[in-house]
Amino acid sequence: PIERDTTSLATELGVAITPLEGLTAKLFYIQDEETDLINFWTSYQVSSFTFAFEYNLGEYGDAFGVEDADGDGYLLMANYALGDWGITLRYHDYSIEGKVAGQTFTVEENSAITISPSYKVADNLLLVAEYRMDEFGSEDVNSFALEALFTF
Repeated sequence: PIERDTTSLATELGVAITPLEGLTAKLFYIQDEETDLINFWTSYQVSSFTFAFEYNLGEYGDAFGVEDADGDGYLLMANYALGDWGITLRYHDYSIEGKVAGQTFTVEENSAITISPSYKVADNLLLVAEYRMDEFGSEDVNSFALEALFTF
């Protein structure tokens, strides 16, 4: 059986609007014991292109082993689809800072570029290859993934 902790619940509030054809915007507020997060997401679809932007602003309390941790980050995405083929380019960047003995330090920072071609095998099956180039502070990490996304 699954145990559930009902003493520390979280709250999530969100609103979504579609003011123009092809344009969607969403705003979320998420709160739990130590975390307050605001997430803004928007996308615009025109012809065979989809463009998206996301921004997050968070306060994490004493998480990450520091005091008063907070951070922000964003994501930019562009997708082009032609028939059964598509390609997506993404860029994201974020950083988290906190205090130790009154001094502010960067606890974590990351940026990455992702190139992701895809092929629609059927109405409910998408094959995706993903190449991602991450930069964690001064360390570079490259990763490759193959995905089969099945929807029902």
